Amino acid sequence: MDATALIEQYGYAALVVATFIEGEAALILAGYAARRGHLLLPWVMACAGLGVLLSDWTCFLLGRFCSRRLFAWFPGLRQRIATPLARIESDPGWFIVAFQFIPASSTVFPVAVGVSRVSPWRFLVFDLIGVAAWTSVFAILGYLFGAALGLFVADLHRFDAQVLLVVVGIILVWWCFRRRATNSPVLEPAPGDRAATPRPEEGSGPDRP
Repeated sequence: MDATALIEQYGYAALVVATFIEGEAALILAGYAARRGHLLLPWVMACAGLGVLLSDWTCFLLGRFCSRRLFAWFPGLRQRIATPLARIESDPGWFIVAFQFIPASSTVFPVAVGVSRVSPWRFLVFDLIGVAAWTSVFAILGYLFGAALGLFVADLHRFDAQVLLVVVGIILVWWCFRRRATNSPVLEPAPGDRAATPRPEEGSGPDRP
C-alpha cells in the first residue's frame, strides 16, 4: 500500500491518536494532505479537536482525582504546576484558552487546571474555545503550507512523494528541537528555599486527604 492509500485509509484515525499525544506536527501534515485532496479539511479539524479534547480531559481528571499519586510518581510535577496554578487563579478562562498554543503544555497545564478550583463545566467551555482556535490555526497553516510548496514545484502531482518527504523532514526537525527544549530538567529549590515555595492544592476528589 502506497503513502497516498495509507493517508486515505488511516489519516483521520491516526490524526486522533497523534493529537492525543502531541499533535501540532501531525495536524500541519494533515492540513497539507487536505490541500492535496487526500483528506477533507473540516474532518481534519474535527478529528484533531477530538484528540486534543480527549487528551485535555484525561489530564484534567488525573489532576482532579489522582493528584497525590501523580505527585508521588513525578516529584518534579508539583514545581512545574506551581506557576500555572497562580495564573489559573488570576484568570482561568484566558489561561485555559491560551495554553493550547504554549509549547509543551498539553500535559502539565490541564493537570494544573484539574488540581485547581476550576469547575468541570467551566473547563469544558473554555477548553472547547481553545481547541477550536488551535485546530483551525494549525490545520490552515498546513493547508497553506502545502499551497506554498506548490509554487516551487512545476507539477506537484508528479512529485507527491518527494514533497511529502520534505514536509515530514521539516516537521521532524522542528519537533526534535521542541522536544529537546521540553526535556530540560526541572530545577528543584534549594533546601533553605523550600519553605517559601508555593505548594499547589491537590485535587478535590477521592485522593485528596
